[in-house]
Amino acid sequence: MKFDRIWTNHILTHGIVLGISLSAVEFAALYMGLLFNSAMFNIFVLLIALSVYIAVRKFRETALKGLIKFGEAFVTGIVMCAVAGFIWAVYRFMQYSFAPGIIEELVRIKSAAFEQTEMAAADKELFLKLLRAFSTPFSLALLNTFFINMILGGAFISMLMGYLLQRKELPRYPEF
Repeated sequence: MKFDRIWTNHILTHGIVLGISLSAVEFAALYMGLLFNSAMFNIFVLLIALSVYIAVRKFRETALKGLIKFGEAFVTGIVMCAVAGFIWAVYRFMQYSFAPGIIEELVRIKSAAFEQTEMAAADKELFLKLLRAFSTPFSLALLNTFFINMILGGAFISMLMGYLLQRKELPRYPEF
C-alpha cells in the first residue's frame, strides 16, 4: 500500500474525530456520574468499531476505487486507533491529573472487586500494592488507555474489519 497524502489525511481526520468523540463521551459520563458504570466499556467498544468500519469502508470506496486487501484495511484501522488513542490518552491524563478523586474511586472499585476473589492473602496484598503503585495519571493514561484499549483493542477490531471489508475484485453487478 502506498502511504500517500490521501491515506494520511484520511487516517488523521478519522483518528482525530474518534479521539475527540471518545473523550467527549467520557466527559459526559463523568458529568452524569456514569463513568464507572460497566456499560461504558460497551459504548466505547461500539464507538471504536463503528468508527473503524466507517473509516476503512470510506477509504476503500473513495481512494482505492472499491478494492482493498486485508493488510491495507488492518493497517488503516490500527493507525487510526493509534491516533485516536493518543488524543484519548492526553485527555485522560489531564482528567486524572486535575481530578485525583477519580483515581481514588477507581482504586476503591477495583480493590473491592478483587477482595471478593478466592486467592491467598499474600497474593491479594501484592495485587493491591501493584494497583496502588500503577494508579498514577501517566500510567493509567499510557498503559490502560493508549496501549491496552486502543492498540491491542484497536488491533483486534481492525483485524475483524479488515476481514469483513476486504475486497480483491469488484462485484460483477453494481450494488444498488
